[in-house]
Amino acid sequence: MGKAYYRLFISFLVVIIIPVVTFGIFAYNRSLSSIEQEAVKNNQTLLNVFKKNIDGILMDIDASYIQNGLVIETFDGINLPLSSVDYLSQKKLMNIDSFVRHLNTNSDIVDQAMIYYKQAKVFVTPDGRFDEASFKDEAIARHLKGINDNVIWLGPRQVKSARSAGAIPVISYIRQLPVLPDYKKAAFIVNINLYNLSSVMASYSSGYEGQKIYLMDAGGTVIADADKEFIGKDLSIYPYIAQALDNRQGYEFRDDINGQTSLISFLPSGVQNWKYVIITPMQSLMAGSTAIRRGIIAMSIFLILVGIAASVLISRRLYKPVKSIVSSWQGIKAMDSHSDEYSAIRNYLTELQQRNKDLEQQWQNIWPIVKEKMLLDILSGKSAMMTDINNSLRSYGINADFNNFVVMAIEIDGIERMDDIDKELAVFSIKNAVNEIMKAEYDGFVTSKDYTALSVVDLPQAEYYLDYKRTISYLCTEIMDSIEKHMKLTISVGVSRLYHDPHDLHKAYYEAVEAIKYRLVYGNRSFIFIEDAEPESENMGTYPYDKEQELVKYIKAMNADKANAVLEDVASYLSAYKSYEYIKQFLIQLTGYIMLSIYDMGYTEAEIFGARSLPEEINSIKTLKDATQWLGGVCNTIITFLAEKHKGRNGNIVAKCKAYVDEHFDDAQISLCAVAETLYTSESYLSRIFKEETGMTFTEYITQKRIENAKYFLENTDMTMEQIANSIGLSIQSFMRIFKKYENMSPGQFRISKRCD
Repeated sequence: MGKAYYRLFISFLVVIIIPVVTFGIFAYNRSLSSIEQEAVKNNQTLLNVFKKNIDGILMDIDASYIQNGLVIETFDGINLPLSSVDYLSQKKLMNIDSFVRHLNTNSDIVDQAMIYYKQAKVFVTPDGRFDEASFKDEAIARHLKGINDNVIWLGPRQVKSARSAGAIPVISYIRQLPVLPDYKKAAFIVNINLYNLSSVMASYSSGYEGQKIYLMDAGGTVIADADKEFIGKDLSIYPYIAQALDNRQGYEFRDDINGQTSLISFLPSGVQNWKYVIITPMQSLMAGSTAIRRGIIAMSIFLILVGIAASVLISRRLYKPVKSIVSSWQGIKAMDSHSDEYSAIRNYLTELQQRNKDLEQQWQNIWPIVKEKMLLDILSGKSAMMTDINNSLRSYGINADFNNFVVMAIEIDGIERMDDIDKELAVFSIKNAVNEIMKAEYDGFVTSKDYTALSVVDLPQAEYYLDYKRTISYLCTEIMDSIEKHMKLTISVGVSRLYHDPHDLHKAYYEAVEAIKYRLVYGNRSFIFIEDAEPESENMGTYPYDKEQELVKYIKAMNADKANAVLEDVASYLSAYKSYEYIKQFLIQLTGYIMLSIYDMGYTEAEIFGARSLPEEINSIKTLKDATQWLGGVCNTIITFLAEKHKGRNGNIVAKCKAYVDEHFDDAQISLCAVAETLYTSESYLSRIFKEETGMTFTEYITQKRIENAKYFLENTDMTMEQIANSIGLSIQSFMRIFKKYENMSPGQFRISKRCD
């Protein structure tokens, strides 16, 4: 036999043994990695369950007590009567007592609910009424007297349970009722049983041995603990907890938790900057790794023995065919015993590998085009994979459930004036910018058709909040500002309705494309909701939450014209109702929502309206015309107040900016960004208001300040040009160039002209 036989035998042996050993190592590492990945996935799923259910419970409590606030107003509970007066007053007190007892049945995690009346300085509880001096819970009384925040979460702390009579840890939720005037202020106080809340958390545990599950506040204090061991304890002293609190969300493996390696996963809660943290010991994850290792070793040894036997048999059988094949490749009828057939095979395999690399490179080049086309087909409903859209998207690296999503169509204003190359480059840049901004907080994907960028945005929080428009409005504004700042382009955005089934992607796509057409009505640099441009139905029997939210948006934006336009729609809505009481209750609710939003901005009713009593004014309204005129007056008063505050704040910021420049103009590193950080504002905002207030840009102002000081040094000192340049924060080259540009002469000519005078 020729030496090709021995090479063939060794080749087969190596080809079999190396993959078997590699397989054993890979299989073991992959199994461990798979266990870790599965734990990460399980923890992430568990965190999402907590955020959905625990947050949902707390938000349901918040929503419930907001609605109960309207009940208090309904029977005028805020004017608390004395118990010693007439029968009607006593009956009223009984109604209030019954109402308070009802509050305590709202939730299994509520230990006790109370009402505090500011005017009477009285706490009403299921156990009776207490004035501030006799009320047992000093922490609650102290906070209500000293803090006027809209919502307070107080605790964790130990109190005596109203249900079990023992001491329990609670966190107290305090909800002010800002719709009421100062002399009628009232607040709900709800003690939430943290043992019960922890029990809810424990019911969702994944079952890993030794796993710890916490809900913590921003300072690291444990609010809820699935094991109920550390409720109320501060765990921020542990580095791994501190790091979890500093980061927004994610996971990491740490080897310093109780002397062992553990997986720590964390996710922010939607309530009060709280955070969910799960700590899973690696020891519990790796319980089955020993059996896996033994099985892989046994399998590898068996495969190696089989491979040796197979190598002998296969090499014998293939030697003659290989020799014949090589002879035919080389055009030789016979080969001597010194020929190396294996070298010929190796050369042929090398050629095949090169061809494979060429094919792989070609595929990588066309992959972005294929992905773009498939995503667009899924959006437009033309894809053959519509039966399982989520799995289809995952095959393209897009992991999102799309249970609550919208589609945005983004077009450049005035794109018809651009040439084709500029259009392509601009749309490509916009897609990258939109994808980067969206992926910072949301899941989804971005594609394009013609010169329209298309973005699908998944909004998981839409399960809890009705106002998805507010979230999309913020996102659109951020995208528009970023593109205008970095690309010097303005865009308009069309937004579909909110959908919950990925099979409705094509509906959302066509709605977004249709919405962008209304730019003709709304104008450039606008974002248009199809829901606003093309309502599905009049639906007069439903409270107009969208108009309520639009009105607050335009009030905060100080846009009186658009606010008045919304009020016209509100008037049309009210005209369908003939009930005076309904219109009155509508005005109370709408005014309360407006004032709640203004309170969130840091202003109070007294600051805006002085001694005016909005509830009394509502009671005096007699006609629908009076109602719409009164509501318009309230909105205009708020807009005027906000505009004055905004103008005063702008002037103050610009004055501080100028003072900073006057003091630091000699700093070569001074910049608009640095000054904005010093003044705790954004660079774009400072640039805009500086130009509005001074009539010049920030750069023009600092240049003017430097030229003024340079002229003083040239006229009154013998400093060299380089010394003067250093004194005003410029290089000698920049100083010479800028001075001549502004004074139409060089610094030396200026010095000579002044000294000759």
